[in-house]
Amino acid sequence: MRIALVDLYATRGGSVYHRATAAAKILWAATMIACAILANDWETALGLAAIALAVLLTVRAPASFSLALAFYPVVFALLFALAIWRGSFAYPATLLLRALTASSTLAALILTTPYPNLFHHLHRFMPRAVCEALFLTYRAIFILVETIENVFRSLYLRGGYGTGSLARNLRGGAVGLGVGFLRAIDLTERMNQVMVIRGYEDRLHGSLTERLSAADALPVLLAFVAIAFSVAMRLLGETAIAIALPAAVAVAAASGVVNYVSIQDRDS
Repeated sequence: MRIALVDLYATRGGSVYHRATAAAKILWAATMIACAILANDWETALGLAAIALAVLLTVRAPASFSLALAFYPVVFALLFALAIWRGSFAYPATLLLRALTASSTLAALILTTPYPNLFHHLHRFMPRAVCEALFLTYRAIFILVETIENVFRSLYLRGGYGTGSLARNLRGGAVGLGVGFLRAIDLTERMNQVMVIRGYEDRLHGSLTERLSAADALPVLLAFVAIAFSVAMRLLGETAIAIALPAAVAVAAASGVVNYVSIQDRDS
């Protein structure tokens, strides 16, 4: 179950980004996405994408897995870019690089931040009921996906699903989805009963205390670099392409080197 790998890499990583607090990483992610949205040329979007990818590729997750998370939304952006293409390269490239920046940033965030830390800060920006519903749904996804996988595996071993008759596969698929739906209803009822027994009163109780650390300097620095780069590209125009763009790429590469060295030092 590949979605479970996200939790694994988020909790067992040893990079600088893993040791930084969730607040610092959320600040960096919000800044990167805001700058990507406001980028009005492909050069600015390219520099922001370089920063995001440098972080993503050094979070100690397999590159194939990290890039799959980052480029999956880009495929849909590509379809939209092709639909609106009128012979100009600039706008479609800007659109794709914006999507790549946002997806790479969020992929780096979830690969370095355990989900309780993320939800701890999300409730400050959205209604508590919505945040708690997302929290419970996130955990239920793992159980439901595993259940459906087991059902389809059993069907495959018994010859009810796999290569061969389309009608047989449709019947087997309907059985698998039906079992998953019934399992979801049962899981909801059991979870409600457990929460009532444990004293649930329309809100989840608990606290999470994070202390600022030296590792917070890197995501905060990258957030300021993204802002400075975007402002320079907007104010200086063509001049910034020769100065700000190489500088942003250099900073992105340097952050990757710092993160890689910190991982090696920790392992040794």
